[in-house]
Amino acid sequence: APVRIQFTSNFTVQQQVVERPVEQDAGVPVVNLSGRLKTAGTREPVVAAVVRVGEQEAMTDEQGRFELTDVPTGPVTVSITAAGYEALT
Repeated sequence: APVRIQFTSNFTVQQQVVERPVEQDAGVPVVNLSGRLKTAGTREPVVAAVVRVGEQEAMTDEQGRFELTDVPTGPVTVSITAAGYEALT
């Protein structure tokens, strides 16, 4: 039977420096942490995994992609939970 695992890693979200000002709609959240989860070896996308940072979470799509908005700058802990994967030790 599949085993539900949780993998936690530490990341640092850094503020992006832009040479020219970018106008942003004040009501639109800023995506500042995004990525793509793939299975080691086969490089197949991990679909329907839950990626968490603090109270925020996002689910990966059919290509394994996710986006989180307004993640505070500085050190953060990213937790990823996916059904069907064995625990790593």
